[in-house]
Amino acid sequence: MTNVFPNLGVKILACAAILYSGAAQSGTINTLFCFTGYDWGPNAGMIRINNVLYGTTYAGGSGSCNSDFGKGCGTVFSFDPATNVESTVYSFQGGKDGELPDSHLTYFNGAAYGTTQQGGTGTCNTSLGEGCGTVFSLDLTTGSESVLYSFQETGGDGWYPSNAVLAPESDPAYLYGTTAQGGTGSCQPACGVVFKVNLSTGVEKIVHSFQNDGVDATYPGQADWVEHRGILYNTTQEGGVYGNGTIYSINPSTGGENVVHSFGKNGDGSEPAAGMTEFARMLYGTTTLGGTSNDGTVFSFDPATGKEKILFSFDGSDGGFPYTDLIHGRHLLYGTTVDPNEEGTVFAVNPQTGTETVYGNVGQSDDPYENTRLTKGDKVLYGTATQGGGCGFEGAIYSIAR
Repeated sequence: MTNVFPNLGVKILACAAILYSGAAQSGTINTLFCFTGYDWGPNAGMIRINNVLYGTTYAGGSGSCNSDFGKGCGTVFSFDPATNVESTVYSFQGGKDGELPDSHLTYFNGAAYGTTQQGGTGTCNTSLGEGCGTVFSLDLTTGSESVLYSFQETGGDGWYPSNAVLAPESDPAYLYGTTAQGGTGSCQPACGVVFKVNLSTGVEKIVHSFQNDGVDATYPGQADWVEHRGILYNTTQEGGVYGNGTIYSINPSTGGENVVHSFGKNGDGSEPAAGMTEFARMLYGTTTLGGTSNDGTVFSFDPATGKEKILFSFDGSDGGFPYTDLIHGRHLLYGTTVDPNEEGTVFAVNPQTGTETVYGNVGQSDDPYENTRLTKGDKVLYGTATQGGGCGFEGAIYSIAR
């Protein structure tokens, strides 16, 4: 049976040893901040607004939730790299408010938007918490939070959102997202949905219910959207012709969904957990498995032709099993891995040559590491670690010079 939250087990069970160092040097991991018992467990990357970083923690804060992963309902935090000061912007309170945020924030028209995996008015109930999840908005200046929509367990609605929402240029009145479960598909339990929420009214509409028919995508996870020429693209870790995941598209104008690539054939990558990023009219992403050594791949996808190509195959010595979205900068693609010995790496791949550079090894075999999507700064990359041996087991913010 598929997990309730597809990628959460990997993240929560992984812990990290962050390498301490002084001034930033290329390829050196620098721990900037250790989370404490108050707010802890960052499961997603950060966004950068006016040189300040903003992110979420899955647990901690002043809320009264008490899940399998500890106390607190999660937080939104800010971090100033100039001073290394972290502040809690908002503490989720659970119940109708939302609880357990598992995605990074989206900044649009002066407000931050995100999702919580549980909480809200829905009747879902797991060992992690109650409620079916929410879409929320947050004023980063005042800390005022509002729930735009609460998912329901009935009526074909989705449950348990875990990816970041997107307000596409082709349909800016709505936020688009996915839920890991729910909908009308015949998966057990259900196959997940693509939804959109009206920014003004909070009214939600199901754009697509994934189907367990041997062709469609199933179980969308934490993968980020990318918009290319008015069409939205994303990945799923399961479904498709070979059952090893897909790239699919959504047309906001028509609501039509189309599987444009099925992973898993003839040495292809398989089981992509991350979304894609656009660079020079091409889309780039990663798969957690597949490739020449079955340690995962970096791939390209051409939306114009529908062709997918493996750019680079990990072999374990240089990292492996990438779970997070790539980012691009300075003509390179940057990402993170957890290799077979569970020692994380920060890497770069040249999309023109397929050449890989390992920027830092951020763990030890006896103290494994799992980190999240990177964020670009000025000549620096920022990341969060879900848990960290060097910071107790509550997570860290780190940087690496590029």
